Amino acid sequence: MKSGSIAAACAALVVACLPGVASASPVVAASAARVGSAPVTSAAGAPVAYAVTAAYDVPALEGTDNDTASLVFRSPEAPGTAGGTFDEQSLPVGPLSTGTSWFLDVNRKVGWFDDSVPPAGATAPRSYESTATLSDSGSVDAHVQADYMLEAQGGPQHVWLYLDDATSIAQCPGLRGTGGSGLWVRQPDGVLARVALPLDEPYVVRDVPLRLPQVSMADQNLPQFADISVRTAGPGELVGADGPVAAGWRVDVDSYVIGANGREDRGHSMLVLGGAACTS
Repeated sequence: MKSGSIAAACAALVVACLPGVASASPVVAASAARVGSAPVTSAAGAPVAYAVTAAYDVPALEGTDNDTASLVFRSPEAPGTAGGTFDEQSLPVGPLSTGTSWFLDVNRKVGWFDDSVPPAGATAPRSYESTATLSDSGSVDAHVQADYMLEAQGGPQHVWLYLDDATSIAQCPGLRGTGGSGLWVRQPDGVLARVALPLDEPYVVRDVPLRLPQVSMADQNLPQFADISVRTAGPGELVGADGPVAAGWRVDVDSYVIGANGREDRGHSMLVLGGAACTS
């Protein structure tokens, strides 16, 4: 998206775009690596924008570290645009070799499982956009617009979250916005239900039957649950890139099992369903 059309995108969002906090000496956190590329970094003081198509940070199977990955476009060093319009994308959440249980899908009409399709009422997935731009004038902006589906192995229904037409934009020195058309989240009874889009306060649902992101032999036969939170994100709250102006959608999951002595926590996971960040 060109810088001049950011204002039009803001007008179309459910949430009005907000002024960002400018920084004279921004520091970009390299919180994750781009899939198949070097860590996300920038030269000190150089304007740069990042479009985070999707990202995650989840407990590793060994329990000693986290598995982190992201799909990120960085604005070019010369005027132009990185990224573009794409058909679909999918990220296994964690290495497939260790038996990952979750999958993060972008604009897929059918996921990893045959029953993993957009819920009734969602718009039909089209191409998605993920761009980071440096303009001729030296300003930078990022824009991500896509449909997101989260799947998990196990259970009668594999989709546990769907975010329709999620939009995140950031334009430096100080404009950011986040919007969407609909949100569906699995409930404690196992049903995927439409809920209000959490524009002001996080949406939280507890005790949801949900397989752990990666399951050890010791836990595989225990009942597995999660407390899930969905909210808009700002600076310091994305995976894959950051900046003093940032926006996106964030899903936090606190997983647990029911053992011999009751609830036993199994770590915190965080997923980014589209994010945009920039520095100036």
